[in-house]
Amino acid sequence: SIHYAGFVRPTLENYCVGCHSGKNVQGSGGLDLTDFTQLQAVAQSGMLAGAIEHSPLTVHMPKWCEKLDSLTIAKLSAWIDRGAPND
Repeated sequence: SIHYAGFVRPTLENYCVGCHSGKNVQGSGGLDLTDFTQLQAVAQSGMLAGAIEHSPLTVHMPKWCEKLDSLTIAKLSAWIDRGAPND
């Protein structure tokens, strides 16, 4: 089972929070992914899955590097599918 504390948060810190936190939030769609409430809302809305999977009609993330590997995407998707809990 994939957990927020053990996998999701470290992955987001590595790939996402450089743009989606602090003073950078204004230029990143207003999303602060260090705020769990915002992260959970984005995950439950389908926006996070669409972004990391590079789905049509979504902004593809991470923006400044290659698409995440399939195993990382699968793990994040499994966490999202469980309701994006803070565990």
